[in-house]
Amino acid sequence: MPVINSLSHISLKYGTTRQKKISKLLFLLIGYSGFIVVTVLSTYILKFIELKSLTTVLALNYIFVLFFASVLLKEKLNLNIYIGTIFILLGVVVFNL
Repeated sequence: MPVINSLSHISLKYGTTRQKKISKLLFLLIGYSGFIVVTVLSTYILKFIELKSLTTVLALNYIFVLFFASVLLKEKLNLNIYIGTIFILLGVVVFNL
């Protein structure tokens, strides 16, 4: 789910920067469709796992968005982003103890 959600975010950002109307609509459609898939999956998965576990997995969305933004969109990451990423990872680890 975090990968689908992150790619949806990237698709929306990429779609908003496109000049051609057809490609813009395509990327926006892909992005919003991904959000719908993640919402349905989250609701379905809650039948089988605790909410605590799901929120931990969803916190990883931020990490994946940063990774895909830097790789696919060539966005530059600075020291504050790296520090924030470390805090997110530490929070996920501590929350699961």
